[in-house]
Amino acid sequence: MANEYWLTDELDANDAITVRVRAFDGEVVAEAFFPVFEDTTGKLFSPALGNPVPVPVALANARKLVQQTPYDTILIYLEDENLWQKEWGAHPTRKPSSLIAKPFRV
Repeated sequence: MANEYWLTDELDANDAITVRVRAFDGEVVAEAFFPVFEDTTGKLFSPALGNPVPVPVALANARKLVQQTPYDTILIYLEDENLWQKEWGAHPTRKPSSLIAKPFRV
């Protein structure tokens, strides 16, 4: 199973699959996407964006993408923390900040 973290800043999403959860037309929708990558044959892969789906579907898509891409982490970006619904599972843990996780050295 992939590591899953909650992001408060979408800019922290690099080298991972990201699920962006947002309110749209009175519904909560999401989209799973990933950074462009090149496979061993030189073929480039990029996500197809612009198709928001219900959050459980986007989460399932992200978990499938872990098997199909070189990324093993899923980052869940919530435009508003209150959008998360408990029927989707436990609220993901906050991604550790690199400033907190790594000591600053001079």
